[in-house]
Amino acid sequence: MCQVLRSASSWSCGFLEPDTVEQSVHEAYVDTITRAQHYVYIENQFFITLSRTNLNVRNQIGEALFNRIMRAVRGRETFRVFVVLPLLPGFEGEVGAPSGTSLHAVTHWNYQSICRSREAILTRLYEAGVSDPAQYITFHGLRTHAALGGEPVTELVYVHSKLLLADDRTLICGSANINDRSMIGTRDSEIAVLLQVRQLCCVTLSFQ
Repeated sequence: MCQVLRSASSWSCGFLEPDTVEQSVHEAYVDTITRAQHYVYIENQFFITLSRTNLNVRNQIGEALFNRIMRAVRGRETFRVFVVLPLLPGFEGEVGAPSGTSLHAVTHWNYQSICRSREAILTRLYEAGVSDPAQYITFHGLRTHAALGGEPVTELVYVHSKLLLADDRTLICGSANINDRSMIGTRDSEIAVLLQVRQLCCVTLSFQ
């Protein structure tokens, strides 16, 4: 099954009714995370998503991840979330320099969402009694490595894809980043496709 998803509103898409907003990309992310049984794998350029009580960030992807993980904790389920991000946002400027304003801002909100605020997902898991959140969710960056003139060299791999894969059954792939600008519908217009497998084969997930 294939379904086209959008983030769109009257100003970006020309809806006849002026107050129309579509955020089906956001809704599909939340629904897929909620329904996932074994794992969720995410690749995205950003991870800016805080809890329901935060007034600065409105998308509920982080809330859906937290709730699904807590359901796994209470049910003693094996459940994993893998998030792959760029090691640094792709903006001009140097880390720590005045020229890096956008880089600093995006890095700040990524960290606020991951681990450096009371509403960050790792903080909330610790406060909910999860002693080792890495058993449920981990964050990853990618690098290349080689030798140049006999010396080791390395460079980051800039993750620019925007996809979510759940249980080897459901894939969302498109243009939407994990932030309000892409997800809430009234800002950037975005498009994605939701693919669901109908014919299944036998695989081992969670040792089953």
